Amino acid sequence: SRGSKTEMVWSCNEDVGVHEIVEEARVRSYGHVMRMKKEAIAKRMMEMKCIRKNTASASKDPIARKLRLRRGRRDQEEADQDQAKILKGMKDIAKDKNKQKTLEEVKAESLKPKRWDETLEKPPLDYSEFFDEVAGQFPGITIWEIENFLPNQIEEVAHGKFYEGDCYIVLKTAIDETGSLTWEIYFWIGEKATLDKRACAAIHAVNLRNYLGAQCRTIREEQSDESDEFLALFDTDITYIEGGRTSSGFFTVEDMTYAKRLYRVHAAGTSSIHLEPVPVAVSSLDPRYVFVLDTGLKIFMWYGKKSKNTFKSKAR
Repeated sequence: SRGSKTEMVWSCNEDVGVHEIVEEARVRSYGHVMRMKKEAIAKRMMEMKCIRKNTASASKDPIARKLRLRRGRRDQEEADQDQAKILKGMKDIAKDKNKQKTLEEVKAESLKPKRWDETLEKPPLDYSEFFDEVAGQFPGITIWEIENFLPNQIEEVAHGKFYEGDCYIVLKTAIDETGSLTWEIYFWIGEKATLDKRACAAIHAVNLRNYLGAQCRTIREEQSDESDEFLALFDTDITYIEGGRTSSGFFTVEDMTYAKRLYRVHAAGTSSIHLEPVPVAVSSLDPRYVFVLDTGLKIFMWYGKKSKNTFKSKAR
């Protein structure tokens, strides 16, 4: 029994020693792990310090800063170029679409039948010899009178005063809402105007329309029968003046006037007679003589009661 007790005490002592060894090993292992963690944390902190130091030094370096700015500017320029290329591409696409649309519209217009007046070819006439280059280029009223087949512009003070024997061209120039010039063309005919003035007023009104490239009609106005639109062009009532201020372009033949002459027939010798001019008056007649009256286109013979037959036959 004593021996068994001794073995039990030994076994107990042995168990206590193993437990202490295990506990010591556990403590050492935990301390090692903690040291490893501390070393890892310290190493990480050192690395972070190095990175911060390098970054701070790089930011303070002017060369590195210039390189950074240059790199950023280059990147921005490349981005702008890319954006410009994109915008250019979009514009090109839009232009192509518009061009294609325009071609389609032109093609559609070409298929439409033209009006009869559009098919007419205008002759290449020069109207600058008839009208001034500033005609119809400013808002207001411009008037021409017809003289010797040609239009002659009159002064503004004479506007609204029309001679009965003349013809006029009246142009009204205005500006519409779009800022374009618009025209109204009238030609006024006096009731006593000659045929050449009437015809030239109508012809030169059309010439004025062609000169301006206007699409309006030329409107005929006659004396005492003017339209309300024509009368509204003037601030006051129009005035008619008798006669004509301009001359006609036609060659007019004036009536010849002949002077009346009276001659007395008397003998200048035995075989000839002589015509003696006397005043054309009743008191000049003498019944003893024969008289010849020249009126130009007609000649009259007057025989006195006491005149000789020789004078009568010679006078005839």
